Amino acid sequence: MKRIVGVTLSLIVSLIVMAEHRSAAQMFSDSIGFRLFEDDGQDWSLKVPRDTVWNRYSIPLSAFGNGSGFLDTSVTKFVVVPIGGGGLIGGPYVEVVDWIDHLSLADSLIDDFDDGDYSDWFLDIATNGSYLRVTSSSITPDTSVHCMQLAHGNTMGQSFAGYVEKRFTGLFLAPTDTLRLWLRGKISPVAGAPQTTNGVPPAFALHQNYPNPFNPATTINYQLAAKSHVTLKVFDILGREVAMLVNEVQYPGFKSVLFNASGVASGVYLYRMATERFTQTRTLVLFK
Repeated sequence: MKRIVGVTLSLIVSLIVMAEHRSAAQMFSDSIGFRLFEDDGQDWSLKVPRDTVWNRYSIPLSAFGNGSGFLDTSVTKFVVVPIGGGGLIGGPYVEVVDWIDHLSLADSLIDDFDDGDYSDWFLDIATNGSYLRVTSSSITPDTSVHCMQLAHGNTMGQSFAGYVEKRFTGLFLAPTDTLRLWLRGKISPVAGAPQTTNGVPPAFALHQNYPNPFNPATTINYQLAAKSHVTLKVFDILGREVAMLVNEVQYPGFKSVLFNASGVASGVYLYRMATERFTQTRTLVLFK
């Protein structure tokens, strides 16, 4: 099922106000956020309501704001801010999934997601137990091949915090231009959320990547029980290093990293996480 939705600024504002007065137990699962960053450092944000069915949005950029200096310099980043997911440790726990397709700004196509390549999208996730899996989905609103799927939540009893962004050079926009996209989402109960002590995982662990097999990107989740220097590397079956995904000191918590293998041949690979006191290796399959 899909619906065509004409969105005016007043309708957007009223829906957002309604959403913010609903129960906090919903983990704000009825909207998604977008942000525009300009070259002069200003940024502008907007929340858009979304439903369990596909909706087509055409939103004037003036909905992001019309303050002093709005869009007077080039836009450097477009950010998608998923909202919702998480819950209480030992209590209700949910994961939120968003689907986005045919994303454009003015006359510029940001991404139609058909090629499943997310190498030009950048991911950032809070170190508070949040996770964000960015994958392709064939659940599309029309005859397109793929859309972008964002599955997000929090395993430490807090709210999800993270985003994905696309960066630009020399993209000039006007308040009268339009943001267009298809959008849908759902909230799902999740069983077995990990238990923690004071928000710290009880043990080190490297989890199986998802999806697996994958093409071309997959998310690897891991957890740290103490502050550690962490390396996370990908190797081929001959032991040759293919990618260094993590190489830094990190604080305790639940972590996620995106492995984009768009330039790597199909095959079976190993990924290994190592700290001063823990090492674990798992297998992933790239199928193109």
